[in-house]
Amino acid sequence: MSVPGGGRLALLTTAAALALSGCVTPATGSDSYHDKAVTSVRAAQSEVATAALTVRLMRHGRILQPYADETVTASETATGAIAATFASVQPPAGDDRLRDDVGSLLSDAQDAVGHARIAVRRADPGALRRVAAELASVTKDLTRADRSLG
Repeated sequence: MSVPGGGRLALLTTAAALALSGCVTPATGSDSYHDKAVTSVRAAQSEVATAALTVRLMRHGRILQPYADETVTASETATGAIAATFASVQPPAGDDRLRDDVGSLLSDAQDAVGHARIAVRRADPGALRRVAAELASVTKDLTRADRSLG
C-alpha cells in the first residue's frame, strides 16, 4: 500500500495510538489507576502542545498549511486515542471522581485539538487566534492537573 508523504505521519500516529491502547491493562488498584490518569494527562499535554505550536507557526506564516493540517490531524487522532484508552479502564471503587475529572480534561483537550484542525484547514486567521487561546486554556488546565496528580 502506498501512502503519500504527509499521510505517513497520520498513519504512523494512528498505528502507535492503537498499539498503545491495546497495551492498557485494567487498573489493579487506586495507585495503578492514579498512574494511568497521570500518564494520560501528560500524553494529552504533549499533543495539545504540538497543536498549539503548529497553530502559532501557521498564524505567523512559518509553516505551510498542508503540513500544519497533517500535524494537527495526527495530534487529534492521538488525543482521541488517549481519551478512549483512559475511559476504557475500569476505575477502582472510590476513584469515580478522578475518572470524571480526568475524562473531562481529556475531552476538553480533544475538543480543542479538533477545533485547531478545523481552523488550520480553513486557514482562518480569526479562528486560528481563537483556537490558540483555547489551546492555551486547556494547557493550563492539564498542567494544573498534572501538578495536583503528580
